[in-house]
Amino acid sequence: MNELTNILGQIAAFMWGLPLVILLVGGGLFFVFHSRLLPYRHFKHAVDITSGKFSKEEKAEGDLTHFQALMVALSSTQLI
Repeated sequence: MNELTNILGQIAAFMWGLPLVILLVGGGLFFVFHSRLLPYRHFKHAVDITSGKFSKEEKAEGDLTHFQALMVALSSTQLI
């Protein structure tokens, strides 16, 4: 039983190294190209929305700009 534990430990140590990095990066690149660069095609439009290019000048009480809404959403996330 101890020998099986050692073998599985060695396999796990190997898989958590370079093969996992290759799998994650390769999978990410595959899906980016498979989606025809969809996450990056509209990046400029996303920046324009966040910077307020499409905001109306009239503001009601309690309205948030797009940038303020983004900052509120980001502040509620927890970084570990």
